[in-house]
Amino acid sequence: TDKNMVDPITELPYDVVLDIFYLIPDDNLIKSCYYVCKSWCNFLQRDEFWQRRMARKGNFTPKLIDHPRVKDFNINWAKLCFYSTYKPNLLICLDQEGNISLVPWTLYYPAQFDREEVASEWRWGRGGGNQWTIEKGNIDPVRDVELLKANMGSLKNYVTSYEWCCRSQLIDLVSLGFQPLLMDEIQPTIEIMEWFRGRNDCGFEFRLRVELLNSDKAVITTFSSFRTIEQWQADAVGWVRVEHKFSQYGKGVRFIKFKDGGKDTLWWLGHYGSKMAGASVKIVF
Repeated sequence: TDKNMVDPITELPYDVVLDIFYLIPDDNLIKSCYYVCKSWCNFLQRDEFWQRRMARKGNFTPKLIDHPRVKDFNINWAKLCFYSTYKPNLLICLDQEGNISLVPWTLYYPAQFDREEVASEWRWGRGGGNQWTIEKGNIDPVRDVELLKANMGSLKNYVTSYEWCCRSQLIDLVSLGFQPLLMDEIQPTIEIMEWFRGRNDCGFEFRLRVELLNSDKAVITTFSSFRTIEQWQADAVGWVRVEHKFSQYGKGVRFIKFKDGGKDTLWWLGHYGSKMAGASVKIVF
């Protein structure tokens, strides 16, 4: 192509170009349009474009856009939009091939849920019963539509064994573009969600704890959910959604620690413990 050729789109009035790019889905903008040509790349790197696009789509409230100190927040707007719309779930649940995986998680097989001995400190087969695994066949694509969406379209779920199987992820907010001043001044809502269930013929326990941490990883505030479902009750209960919204949590939040776990209550060999799917941590402005 002629390097001196003028790109006709970016020669249009700014508002017209904004209207054109507004029609393009977020994932195509991020994955494809950046690489069309240099002029498109330069246009899509403008903070103003992402601010106006997200304000028009309703993803950012006036509380953020019109904040008197918004210029001091040092926001990478493209990155912030990426984690607010295209990849809103800050948890990593997929491997490099895009499959539901245990690889991104730190695994624990403690004697009790509140202890955190990492998997490497145990000999294989000691602790955790038969340990974590992934299975398929418990999510109904017709009945469990909301769960399927939360689970990124996957019909697979995690499942625990007859001793405590726990896992965690630590989310570094600053590394993802949520700058300290932004978190302190705006204090966006932090939304937590996960689904769980079990087998009908075996009782189980489910635990979830999410901690908001400061820069020293000291706890600022916590949400916990503890549930025990008795034998022969799981089918009547089905998949249970646990959700919580952190708001007005004060200044200093720099990390989010997400930890869940479970086990069966009858000590059966195999994987008869709690099943989990659709875990998510989202920041909403």
